[in-house]
Amino acid sequence: MAKLGSAMLEIVRMMVLFMLGTAIITNIELAVLQSWVLWKDYYILFLFLGNVLGFMVLYRNRLQFGGWYRSKATQRRMSRQMTAVTITAAAVMIALPVILDLLGRLA
Repeated sequence: MAKLGSAMLEIVRMMVLFMLGTAIITNIELAVLQSWVLWKDYYILFLFLGNVLGFMVLYRNRLQFGGWYRSKATQRRMSRQMTAVTITAAAVMIALPVILDLLGRLA
């Protein structure tokens, strides 16, 4: 029963960190990017997806080791290659509004 309780606390912790982290970072990126590009409403989805990927890397490589739930089976870091691919995908998603705006101006 103690493992179930600690697992539930860890899920709540992860959700709170995810919601606060992505909300703060997305709003900062939104404020910066709105001053750079002609903003379209669907650009927020690219920012959100990029921030989700970034949070996934941060959680899997750092934050899960400081939580309440301990399990040898689930406490593994992402491989270096997977971390690099995921961070690259996150950076591309966050930069995509600028890229799309530049391509739209060229067309």
